[in-house]
Amino acid sequence: MVRKSHFGARACHVAAASLVALAWAQPALAAPDSSAPAEGAATSVPPETQGVEDIVVTAQRREQTLSKVPLAVSAFDGAALAASGIVSVSDLGGRVPNVQVNSPFGGSNTPNFTIRGVGIANVFDAAQSSPVGFYVDDSYIAFRPAQGAQLFDTERVEVLRGPQGTLFGRNTTGGAVNYITKRPGLGEAKGDFTAEYGSFNYFHVEAAGEGTLVPDKLGIRATFNYERSDGPYRNNNLDGTNTRFGKFDNLAGRFALRAKPSETVDVDLKIYGARNRSDQVPLKDPGIGPGGVNPLTGYTREGEGFWQFDIGQPGYVNLDTYGALLRVSADLSDSLKLVGMSSYDHAKYRNKLDVDGSPVDLALVTYRADSKAVNDEVRLVYSSERLNLTAGAYFGWDKLDDFDTIEIFNFIPSIGSHIKHSFTQQRYSYAGFFQADYKLTDQLTFTLGARLTHDKVTHERAKADTFDVNDVPISSSVPVVGPYDPVSVLPTRSGSSTRPTGKAVLSYETNGGALIYGSYSRGYRNGAFGAFGYIDASSILYVQPETVNAYELGAKGRLFNNRLSLSGAAFYYDYRNQHLENPRSPYTFLSNAPKARIYGFELEAVAKVTSRLKLNANVGYQDAKYDILNLDNTDLSGNQMPFAPKLNLSGGFDWRALDVGAGTISLSSYASYSSHQWFSPFNDKNNNGNLDQKAYVKVDATIRYDQGPFNIQLWVRNLLNEKYHTYALNLKSLGMDYFVPAPQRSFGVSVGYDF
Repeated sequence: MVRKSHFGARACHVAAASLVALAWAQPALAAPDSSAPAEGAATSVPPETQGVEDIVVTAQRREQTLSKVPLAVSAFDGAALAASGIVSVSDLGGRVPNVQVNSPFGGSNTPNFTIRGVGIANVFDAAQSSPVGFYVDDSYIAFRPAQGAQLFDTERVEVLRGPQGTLFGRNTTGGAVNYITKRPGLGEAKGDFTAEYGSFNYFHVEAAGEGTLVPDKLGIRATFNYERSDGPYRNNNLDGTNTRFGKFDNLAGRFALRAKPSETVDVDLKIYGARNRSDQVPLKDPGIGPGGVNPLTGYTREGEGFWQFDIGQPGYVNLDTYGALLRVSADLSDSLKLVGMSSYDHAKYRNKLDVDGSPVDLALVTYRADSKAVNDEVRLVYSSERLNLTAGAYFGWDKLDDFDTIEIFNFIPSIGSHIKHSFTQQRYSYAGFFQADYKLTDQLTFTLGARLTHDKVTHERAKADTFDVNDVPISSSVPVVGPYDPVSVLPTRSGSSTRPTGKAVLSYETNGGALIYGSYSRGYRNGAFGAFGYIDASSILYVQPETVNAYELGAKGRLFNNRLSLSGAAFYYDYRNQHLENPRSPYTFLSNAPKARIYGFELEAVAKVTSRLKLNANVGYQDAKYDILNLDNTDLSGNQMPFAPKLNLSGGFDWRALDVGAGTISLSSYASYSSHQWFSPFNDKNNNGNLDQKAYVKVDATIRYDQGPFNIQLWVRNLLNEKYHTYALNLKSLGMDYFVPAPQRSFGVSVGYDF
């Protein structure tokens, strides 16, 4: 263990030293620009001769070029998202170093983000908040099943690695993901249209159009998005037939209104709605007995292919969401701006899941939840030659009404039973914050940020009742005298916490324009009640908040006349009280992992080799271990944290290969590699050794033809047809384990037109 620690520390030191040396050497390495314009001449450069684009981001709630932001952030604009094949939140896991996106329910349904080892771990309860804050247009999305509902008509996406305890302060011990949607431009009318068809009868169409009602004053934009598929899997039904499985049918739309009544006031209103319908996750539930036999039912998956299933009662996922966001920006003076934002989101979620993944009626779970959320924020932004200051206040509230049913052992009527439990959860978050960037010299900047957050969570109207197969009451979480009382509920419980978070950064810009920075930041995630596994009052436990103290050294530079962009960071985390599920058969309970430590590094490179060829490559290394952990009366100290592969690599190319008449043919490909990872904090202890994923490689590729506003693209995803799992869970109390497979290879064609 000591050797590994020393090796990891040396790796961090070497990575950081290399970045610093490279940044300082930039003036010597930069190639002379023989085409630089004379003083006073026009500085625009034809796109085909430009270097690597320095995308504009708002990772610090103000516009900055990516190379000048002193934190680890990856960003993709709309064109890059399309070229990279990033079509859902789950695809970000293969494009950003040290980022994993997994789901207990498959695809983008309830995504679990893990950044640098910090994530939701083995917690599958959708009522819990994520330690990676998820935002759409800067608005926090509290309910995790709804986080994938608005991801269309995207301007860009930003992934911030490391705790964001100042400006994106709600529950961000791991980082933040911010999707920014397109807004009306107040100029000429325009729009775009895309239609796709692919394997398994996949069909997708997205159309957007905008116009100006009053020139430079009032504009609108409307977007429509629809996709469906028969599903990439096969299910063997009880009648012996074999049918497609994994189908979905999703519809969404957004209306945006932008008003600019004066040069100093800018108003955005966005209204959205989405309807998602899909099959339940395709589960593989091999038994824990010899040869994969379930010792309780005798069922085995013998003879089934990797993407074939034997689900006796296939379930479904239904999600309906809608909401609105209002944002007002007013320039109070040349240096002072006032920004206000308010949003409302509503989601109705139904998820019926045949948990045993077999024809035997062993376990069936139905989740029902209704979520409402409000986010309000106001901030002042001051800018001068030396000082940039942001200060503001935030209020967030969300309410979850939950009703779940767990049916087990119904194939044996004498012992079969079902548990109905329900509760209402409300969370309140209040915060005040500021961040100041002050230029000590023309090249040296000191950043100081602080946030004080008060959170309160209540667990109300809780009730858990057990019934036999004939719906006769057996027991209740509410002690009663006499006949069963279907109305009585447990007393309200509450928990609260107040925590300071923030950051301190010292950054230096070299004479060659490179940026070197060192930072300390602190993140916080509110305390929570275990909401799924309770059977009586003693089972409803409040767990303490998470905190992380993070130290980071990074550098960013652009070399060879901006033909090469490099960025990297080395980091060390002191991570306390991660929320974990603690199995106490046959249920699980939320608990804290007292202490963990994480260290590693990241490198990102983009090279414009020629005017026609662009290459990119990413490297991520992390060593994430629990220093102190005991679950199910088992000492797990020293175990690797789940969903944290030590090594992840990715890279690809975009090549404008041929000019054909008035058009161009381009080739793109992207490959990602992930080393071995565990899906459980137990690792190989307590018979959990098979809950892991060996190293794998995923490759995507496209061929595209562009001619003016028209394009056509052929694409393939998972080109090598790699067989791997994205999630696993211990269900040994039911004689099995729970695995979620990634989709198989698929092909498609898309046609697009801009007008």
